[in-house]
Amino acid sequence: MLFRSIKVIIYWEVIIMKAIKMLPLIIIIPIMLSGCYNMRPQEDLGIIIGLGYDIENQGIGYKYKDTSETFIFKGERKIEHEVLSGRSKSIYSTENELQMKFNKKWITGTELVYLIGEKRARYGIKDIIDGQIRDPMRREIAAIAVSGEPAEDVYRMNPTSASTIAEQIRGILNFIYMDNFFPINNEVSEVLKMYYQEGRKIVMPYMEVKEERFQVSGLALFKEDKMIKKVLLDEARLINILRNNDGIGYLAINTPTNNEYYEAYFKNKNKVKVKVSKEDNKLKYDVFVTLIGELKVDTVDKKLITKKEVEHIEKVFAEDMKIRLNGEVEKMQKEYHTDWIDLGKYAVAKYGRQGNYDSDETFCNAVINVHVNTKISSTGQKKK
Repeated sequence: MLFRSIKVIIYWEVIIMKAIKMLPLIIIIPIMLSGCYNMRPQEDLGIIIGLGYDIENQGIGYKYKDTSETFIFKGERKIEHEVLSGRSKSIYSTENELQMKFNKKWITGTELVYLIGEKRARYGIKDIIDGQIRDPMRREIAAIAVSGEPAEDVYRMNPTSASTIAEQIRGILNFIYMDNFFPINNEVSEVLKMYYQEGRKIVMPYMEVKEERFQVSGLALFKEDKMIKKVLLDEARLINILRNNDGIGYLAINTPTNNEYYEAYFKNKNKVKVKVSKEDNKLKYDVFVTLIGELKVDTVDKKLITKKEVEHIEKVFAEDMKIRLNGEVEKMQKEYHTDWIDLGKYAVAKYGRQGNYDSDETFCNAVINVHVNTKISSTGQKKK
């Protein structure tokens, strides 16, 4: 069974790598076929695949620094990529400076990823969001994330699993939903919804270099357009469970009193249900989370698990996750003072916009109870 699982994993890794290698052609072929550019030699075009946003303090004030990773055409059907950076006092003049440095016609709307350096994210990203709204050529289906390192430094790294860094980052963000309960959609369009919809806040994947690889290491949490906190994966996992539907991830529990250790692969199939009401002039939220998954056990040393044992494990998981999730909500109310699980949108939907129901102050004073139901759909064992 183990070897079969390994073969399946290797098979999908091969498929994914082939897909990533095809990305340049997927991007370029529609552009070459488009009538808009058939009067310009392809050697004069530059296809933007990645954009990065940073900020620098040069002593006399802040300056924006934008970085682009671009496909360029060479002779004899050869395609290369180039990384350029520009600096200025506004995002628009910075992009103009980039174009002045580039001796080809920029083609936008082909971006695979937008990467925001942490310093830039903490300074504010309203102008980046405004740019997405005002420029119809911007690509809202591009992936987006915050980087612990300056975006320029990341784009100048040597890719390890793709032909360019932009392709590598997009590949990572495309598949993070397979673990730690991240959402499937980590695109610009979703960030725009988080920013403009009432009762919601921006939450993005946080990436950084670890063990010489650029990888997802947590969540970047925003208030309005400014990042104010980073949380690591252990805490990000809990926030994701409370925020997202159809998340997938591993959970493990250890009960020292009974010397029990269990590990399960859960898919949060049931949409997180939230009931909101009023109690003593306070909002009351009941959050119902259902986790359905497969139990992972050591089938070499352990006998087959009985139905009664499965029911016991379900109860242990439910109790453990109830404590963890309620603890995370309490931390948001008493320490962070911020609603990063978007409960405010449910209050606004039920009671209307009047009443400040989606404010962090209202969230912090609310009565919130998380209820967890756990279902083990399979033990991963075959009957003898």
